Amino acid sequence: MKEILADINFQKGFGVMGACGDEFSYRIFRELKDPRNPDASFDWRIAQWASHHSLAKEYKIHETADAVVYENISKRISCYRTGGIQLECFTSKEYERPRKSGEAWGHRLIEQVLQGQQRVHFREMKHLYMSLDFTVTKCEQKMREEEYDPGLHAGQVVWYITVENELSEEVTPEGRPDYFWFGMPVFDSRMTANDDNYFLDKGTKKLIYCIGSNTLYGGATQTGKRYRWTYDILPAVRKAFGIARENEFLPGAEFDHMVIGSTNFGWEMPGTFDGSIRAEKISIAYE
Repeated sequence: MKEILADINFQKGFGVMGACGDEFSYRIFRELKDPRNPDASFDWRIAQWASHHSLAKEYKIHETADAVVYENISKRISCYRTGGIQLECFTSKEYERPRKSGEAWGHRLIEQVLQGQQRVHFREMKHLYMSLDFTVTKCEQKMREEEYDPGLHAGQVVWYITVENELSEEVTPEGRPDYFWFGMPVFDSRMTANDDNYFLDKGTKKLIYCIGSNTLYGGATQTGKRYRWTYDILPAVRKAFGIARENEFLPGAEFDHMVIGSTNFGWEMPGTFDGSIRAEKISIAYE
């Protein structure tokens, strides 16, 4: 097995991308150094779209007995000496009222853009395993019941990879070649279970394909319960690629020239929730 991700123990700090009021780009606004390894260059970035309290502008870094902590009033990231990470999101400090339809929602994600030898062709893989060991320790609703609309409001933990066509001449606004999204289920505050599904975004010509919670867990995940899994995604990625091509997405693409371009993991908060997830392991490895 060969690990694709770099710094899986989160010991090199983070680059911080933009937030509310910043130019929407993948430019790094600030680098947060891990005091245990201050000369290292970061591999992970923090995405905080639609946050009113940017870690690029207001933050503190401190050490506890078992972790290095990066935080401000609306978010906290704890990198444990044992190798795990905890992502905490306090949207009760962000939303002045419940989000309305069409309005942006907060993201608190860690992301890695793969470089060089990390960009392995699918043709070189016999199996491709995504592995996660996690517990959602908290997801508290901070809206009154009469304000809550499950069609608009939720606290969700997501894990996606981008599957990119390295031969594409397209350059997306994020600086990527043509791609599609592939997601694994982690948590949804609405406790809804679903099967494998996909969405064809006709506007962007990008496919979003997701493994269902029924496939991975046999139902919805819950707070306070530890989940550990390893799943060979290669057959599903191949299936998703076929769906994209059948619908005239990924023009000219060949599966042998597709690679994993990036991954992101963490909270999306279209509702007013305070949430916390601790992940002991995040891995993408191939045989």
